[in-house]
Amino acid sequence: MDNLKEENGQNQKSEKKNTGSSVSKVFRSLFSPSPASKSKPKKPVRQVKYIKPRKGNRIAVSLVFTFAILSVSVIASVGTIFLAREFLGIDKSAATYIVTVPEDATTDDVIKAMTVDQETKKKEPIIKVEKMFRLLVSLSEKRNEGPLDYVSGTHNLRPNMGYQDILEELQRDNYVEKETVRITFKEGTRLREAANMLEEEGVCDADKLVYYFNMGLDDYDFESLIPKSSANDLRFDRMEGYFFPDTYEFYKAPSDNFEDLEEADYEVILRKVYENFEAKYDEEIQKRASELGMSMDKVITLASIVQLEARDTADMKNVASVFNNRLANADMFPSLESDPTREYSEYLEELDDYSVNNKMLNAYDTYQSTGLPPGPICSPGVDAIKAVLWPNETNYYYFCANIETREVYYAETLEQHEENLYAAGIDPEDF
Repeated sequence: MDNLKEENGQNQKSEKKNTGSSVSKVFRSLFSPSPASKSKPKKPVRQVKYIKPRKGNRIAVSLVFTFAILSVSVIASVGTIFLAREFLGIDKSAATYIVTVPEDATTDDVIKAMTVDQETKKKEPIIKVEKMFRLLVSLSEKRNEGPLDYVSGTHNLRPNMGYQDILEELQRDNYVEKETVRITFKEGTRLREAANMLEEEGVCDADKLVYYFNMGLDDYDFESLIPKSSANDLRFDRMEGYFFPDTYEFYKAPSDNFEDLEEADYEVILRKVYENFEAKYDEEIQKRASELGMSMDKVITLASIVQLEARDTADMKNVASVFNNRLANADMFPSLESDPTREYSEYLEELDDYSVNNKMLNAYDTYQSTGLPPGPICSPGVDAIKAVLWPNETNYYYFCANIETREVYYAETLEQHEENLYAAGIDPEDF
């Protein structure tokens, strides 16, 4: 009975619960929002979050921007200063260069002569900014209402002249024609003989030419290969042998007055001769000398002896072989015993120069000294230089020549040589 009551009570509670649940559902259905429709959902709006820059970042950006502006300003300033100094020739070389302008030259021809041709000769260009020179030419042509007229021939130009002066020097109206003279220096000419010839032709003072020539310009590669003069040096003229024999054209001194000549005038002479030597002592000769282990000065010194010993090009190679054989066998033949070297020693003695002493005289006389003399004894030509570098292969150690017929006799032994002396009309007792 009790169980039945208990069961009925539970059923009643369950009905009340179900009834309440049903009521709740009704209220929810009445008052709750209707379900969302199945239309296409809207895209969410993208929100951009503004991040306020930190104070430190603003300063860094400002510094970078300021530095960039300053850098551009500095570069622009440096460029402007460079162009101004270039145009005015400030701190540029004062060296005088010989520039050759062709007939009917255009501005392109003139620029080439001052740049490309200079670099070909391994010399600094006269101008470095072609566009600036062209601009100057353009302005000058507009001012003159016509093209500029350049003078053909050689011009003496210096990088430190400045663009305006250079342009004026090249124009016909501003160029003063100078009297010139052509002089031929033969193979075997000594430096002081060449200087005297220049003085006689009204070009310059002989003593000053020798002084400047020996001083050099330190602007040519070959100069550095010539030993520098010193207090105990046994060499007389440092640049003896380097006044290359050839025909040159020089400006004459105004009214033959050498006192009006400046150092730059002598520099023009030096450059003309130096450039000729540098051109003649070419890469082929340099390469061969290097292969033989011979310095340039040794080549020129030996070639100067061969130049005065041989009567012609054919004999030069045999004469060169004799001296090369003696130098290669110094134990048996310590002295070259060359007559022209003795004559050069006598020539120095006659100069009455304070720098000449007995040691120097003996050093140049290869009958008294061993090996080569301290330096060249004259200026040799290309044939003598090549004979030294490409001599005939012989076993000759002696030679002599008939003074009248100039026939040359060669010998391998002393006995053969003595016989040749008689054949040449020379008394062996004279030696």
